[in-house]
Amino acid sequence: MYFLRICLAFILINQMRGSIKYQSYQLWKMIDGINTSKKIAREKSNFLGMNAHKKSESLHAFLSKKSFLNVAKQLGMFAKNNFGISDMQMINNDIVNEWIDSKIDKGLARDSLSNYISHIQNLLIALEKMLKKIARHGVFFTQEDLIDIRFRMSIKTNSRIHTNRAYVNPQQFSSDMLYEYYIAFQLQLNYGIRAAEAIKILPKQLKKNYTLRIQGKGGYLRDLQLTKKLYNEIEFVLKKDKKYEISYAKYLRKLKKTVLKHGKKWTGTHGLRYSYAQRKYREYLPIYGRNKALNMVSFELGHHRKEIVEHTYLG
Repeated sequence: MYFLRICLAFILINQMRGSIKYQSYQLWKMIDGINTSKKIAREKSNFLGMNAHKKSESLHAFLSKKSFLNVAKQLGMFAKNNFGISDMQMINNDIVNEWIDSKIDKGLARDSLSNYISHIQNLLIALEKMLKKIARHGVFFTQEDLIDIRFRMSIKTNSRIHTNRAYVNPQQFSSDMLYEYYIAFQLQLNYGIRAAEAIKILPKQLKKNYTLRIQGKGGYLRDLQLTKKLYNEIEFVLKKDKKYEISYAKYLRKLKKTVLKHGKKWTGTHGLRYSYAQRKYREYLPIYGRNKALNMVSFELGHHRKEIVEHTYLG
């Protein structure tokens, strides 16, 4: 028991705390090079940029500071809202990929996307420096990951072809997603909710008539009409444990392992939302027509505009 307490204390000490804005400023301090020589910093640096040339481990201009903080806060909020990650040190390659993909799907220019990736590289430097300060075990994405992301971004923006991230027949994954992962997986598969909304459920969210209330991004509330079986499963866990909560990182690893086991291409937890959106749109289209079908799917996904569904999920 004493050993477990020591381990828990170590983990808590080595977490980044505070708001995403506060954490972004703490990371900025790791690379603050304003009023210092960029040339000298580059000469002393051991960090190689994506072009394999030496890169200063600091940023030296106020405009760079503003851009870095903007990118760090955006990525941090994306991780928090979509994956339930509130410690920016826990941002991994999957989250970075999802975020860049969301920017590509919104039609951002290639130069803007390149600037985002460059500042994620600066964020990587800041995270690595933070590691030395608080002795954590490692960063969850690497320089090689960013090179892959930049290459994929280049292909996508040149072709302008919509990337369909939906899984074909994702129901086949159900047999592997058992025990603590079952509820989160079923909520994503059959109700299209975000991973962050699926991995944590509190008793107050259960309503009458087998309804689960979800509070999404921006406080947006929507009610899901669950099957009796799934509702009862959630109710059983809540009565036993007071809440349903699983680790996003473990859920991600389990789902990825399952997807690859079935010979499918891994497209992240968001791939389940793509599958749901396309399935429901096909179901609604002949009954309600295109415009209403888009609006219905948009509401179910927790979006305010049908254009997001049309361009991002359906292409």
